[in-house]
Amino acid sequence: MIDFDECKRHNSSMDLKKWASTITLLLSPILLVAEKPNVVIFLADDLGWKDVGFNGSVIETPHIDSLANEGIQLERFYVQSICSPTRGSLMSGKYAFNLGLQVDVIRPWDVYGLNLEEKTLPQYFKQAGYATAIVGKWHLGLSKQAFLPQNRGFNYQFGHYLGMIDYFTHDRLGGVDWHRNGEVVYEEGYTTDLMGDEAVRVIEQHSADQPLFLYVPFNAPHTPLQAPEEYLKKYAHIEDESRRIFAAMVDCMDVAIGRVISALESKGMRENTLLMFSSDNGGRIRFGARNGKFRGGKKELFEGGIRVPTAIHWPGHLEGGKKISEVVHIVDVLPTLANIIGQDVSGIDGMNVLPVLKGAKQTRTEVPLHIAPTRAALLDGKWKLVISAEEPVNGASSMLVHLFDIEADPYEKEDLKKRHPKVLKRIMAKIEAYRKSSYPPHGIAGNSETSVPEEFTMPKIWRPWLD
Repeated sequence: MIDFDECKRHNSSMDLKKWASTITLLLSPILLVAEKPNVVIFLADDLGWKDVGFNGSVIETPHIDSLANEGIQLERFYVQSICSPTRGSLMSGKYAFNLGLQVDVIRPWDVYGLNLEEKTLPQYFKQAGYATAIVGKWHLGLSKQAFLPQNRGFNYQFGHYLGMIDYFTHDRLGGVDWHRNGEVVYEEGYTTDLMGDEAVRVIEQHSADQPLFLYVPFNAPHTPLQAPEEYLKKYAHIEDESRRIFAAMVDCMDVAIGRVISALESKGMRENTLLMFSSDNGGRIRFGARNGKFRGGKKELFEGGIRVPTAIHWPGHLEGGKKISEVVHIVDVLPTLANIIGQDVSGIDGMNVLPVLKGAKQTRTEVPLHIAPTRAALLDGKWKLVISAEEPVNGASSMLVHLFDIEADPYEKEDLKKRHPKVLKRIMAKIEAYRKSSYPPHGIAGNSETSVPEEFTMPKIWRPWLD
């Protein structure tokens, strides 16, 4: 133990200051780690509300369940209804309609990505002295080097850039999409297992001199529906083939998550690590997912498409074993984590919800869940308005408008627009105001080709082609 009084008796004030300064410098790496937690975010792909054990699934997810049961379950955590918009909001703290990503996913041949002017989540972590790594799916731009994760704040990258790949061949449309720090990797193995292996390796090789931010966005259980034989056998009793394969994929992902948590424990990092688990959108029923009683699924603005299973565990800082019913949005992740690691943010849409995680009531009453030219959804207190486009009939599409008391009717069974026309009019006006102020108004992806353009040549290796 250091006796500062003894030091004062034997040193001049100037010598004491120099001595204290030297000790502080020597201890700074230790103090940095002690003050700032490691942060690990697990993001599933197309996981439904009822595809985890803590929400009553038949799929075995003990490691995810442990995070939820020992930590906090966010019962009203909202995302976008498809991949790229959610990931853009997570990385930027902005709503998709303020990024121009509200219309569609970023397709392999698209020449845009997450706006290069946006400061990203890993950039805030790097600024705070963290080592940063992404292991998994990116899906925020590929056409230029500048769009790649290693140029958006990540010190280390492993995984794939596009939205989906073959789980065993790592191929997309005839080209390999499997990379480490920008270089193609040829290796055998199931992607979920390989991502688990790599995340474990990142932790094992991590220096204790720095805190770690590790982002693990799995491509599971997104299509194509593929799983290792050992997991398929485990769910052989499920008659529906899609559901059987889907269950096997989720189980495998849970095992990978368990291995990452074990690596943190073995490294002595677990107690100083904030863990978060979520999904990029709701599940797609026809591909095996289950959203419980929630209406709709992926690509829809009903709860089944945008309300996802989410858990946060931060030992010693957030009281575990509880459920929070306050509204939290994916845009809130960046400002909340930035606050925790001592970084100031401005010019974003999200808010610091650390007080909410600690038991405070949410002060925000209005949340624009989705704003686009033909589709929209907005929360206004207890009200939720959904505007969706029906399938075209005779060349023309019609708009469907729904108004729900989402607190009393979370399963969206009763449309109240005829009983509350003033409420409908008020919220419609808010949506129109958001549409006028969004940037750009119709989205960068407004003219995205849903099929492969004739002039686009499929590569043998997926890498930037505009530089």
